Amino acid sequence: MVAQKTDSAIRQKSIPALVLIYSDGFIETYGEKNLDVFIINVPETDSKRAELLAEEYVEINIPVRHRHIYTPGLIRAVKLGRVVTADEIYETRQSLSMIRAMEPINFLSNMEATS
Repeated sequence: MVAQKTDSAIRQKSIPALVLIYSDGFIETYGEKNLDVFIINVPETDSKRAELLAEEYVEINIPVRHRHIYTPGLIRAVKLGRVVTADEIYETRQSLSMIRAMEPINFLSNMEATS
């Protein structure tokens, strides 16, 4: 029971944030005025040594006020960015259109089943 209360308390205190990453690399962040966001570009790496140097670069360039949150335990979301193609948008719209067209059929089927 205590764990549930703690999880609930954390969720109530959380401040929603939204990050949009465009195909050209442009990034927008959305959130309340009290959300303090800092974005850093991590250098591309091609070896373990380069990864260590990139990590060092990040650590050096994070503002002091953000350093305490740069820890694995505080990661809140992870996603591999990729470009959404026009074909995918078209296919999604087609699928939604087909689902919407089926809704009246499902409604009638459910009505007949309950009668």
